[in-house]
Amino acid sequence: MAEGFSLVNLGKLAEPINTLITKIANAAGILYEPTRIRRKARAEADAELITATNQLKLNDLSRRALKRFIIEESIKQTNIENILDKTFPEISESADPSKLSNEWLLFFFERAKCASDNELQTIWAKILAGETNNHGSFSKSTLRILSEMSHEDATTFMKVASFAFKIDDSDHIFLYEFDDEIVKKFGLSFGSVNRLNTLGLLSCGATFGYMCSELPQNTSAFYNNKEVRISFKFPKENKIQCGQAILTQSGRELLKICSPNYSDEIFNYVYSNWKNFSNIENIDIIEEN
Repeated sequence: MAEGFSLVNLGKLAEPINTLITKIANAAGILYEPTRIRRKARAEADAELITATNQLKLNDLSRRALKRFIIEESIKQTNIENILDKTFPEISESADPSKLSNEWLLFFFERAKCASDNELQTIWAKILAGETNNHGSFSKSTLRILSEMSHEDATTFMKVASFAFKIDDSDHIFLYEFDDEIVKKFGLSFGSVNRLNTLGLLSCGATFGYMCSELPQNTSAFYNNKEVRISFKFPKENKIQCGQAILTQSGRELLKICSPNYSDEIFNYVYSNWKNFSNIENIDIIEEN
């Protein structure tokens, strides 16, 4: 959010954002001030607090412990406020933050406060905004997984997201072989994908791969601005092979806030595999504007 942010200038957005700030303060005990107000005040307050700590009649060990606590909590507060700065522009006018669960908010900030990486802070912000706009969008399991992710994990997940198609209103990953050139070109390997499996964002390791099942005879798959219309040979209970990994529920939740790097190479890679499936009668590409 730009420096000089003011709730006064947000029109209809001011009400849900004010409500969210109040809700967060009541649920998690976190106070928020706009960036333009807090920077100078925080610097002065931190200096005064450390000076006051030096004047207390404490032994050296206790004094060092108190200084460490002040510094650590200041870092966590900075992380939280950075996340909130990124959250507010994502809030919709129709959002009702009062419906947010106090338990969910407390769980959220206990984990988000340690995120110092800018990219991870952006993900935390999108999750908070997404939950505010549509309650029940993100589970506590997803929050726990995100708190364990590194910058490298987030980058790997974004690469995997580039291989996601939406079929029958559900997201599926199409990674057929880790030795495929396109998979290696996008920097994915069994090791990196298995890391996401360990975190709980993907499931991988099935002997014969994974299937997208129970598909109707006429099915559409969507990738960026392209639609693929698939006609199977059989009237019902059709399947299409996904490959080496599938998204877990937390993986699907996290995918909703991703902006994948869509690629024609990936699209052609998946499409060329589908054309060779014996249970498909006909397959066509529909370009969307």
